[in-house]
Amino acid sequence: MKVLENYDDLTGKTIAFTHMEQFSDQITIATTDGCVLMATFEVWDDCDGDVQIKVLREPHVVRRVQINKYLGEELGKLGIYDLEAYKKEQERKRKLEQERFRQEKEEREKKKVLELMEKYSKELFGEDKNLDDFIKNKDFLNKYGIDSQ
Repeated sequence: MKVLENYDDLTGKTIAFTHMEQFSDQITIATTDGCVLMATFEVWDDCDGDVQIKVLREPHVVRRVQINKYLGEELGKLGIYDLEAYKKEQERKRKLEQERFRQEKEEREKKKVLELMEKYSKELFGEDKNLDDFIKNKDFLNKYGIDSQ
């Protein structure tokens, strides 16, 4: 299920399903290619008929589909929405994002270690050696998990 966040994205798509309960302020539109647009309507002025349309974003759409059994069943029949598949995909995305953040953090930490070692090399290694001597030593680098690039 792909959630459309702009009603202009419906242009050129074939509508497979629409749903708007009686006296409801929400409409759901599903297309044949698996896209869903959900919008709410808010009447600003009864006399002029001013209406504000708010297109819902993905987390709100998913939550409303989960709460409304009819919507979930109908979108499931059309093959547009599968709760288990959606949860698995979200978990996969979350794990990828966590791994990316972990790698970025590790790189920042390694860079900081090298900067600190450079700054305090004389205190750490003695007056006669400098950081370059230790960087050339593969055992030293492996001990601290530093790539020798």
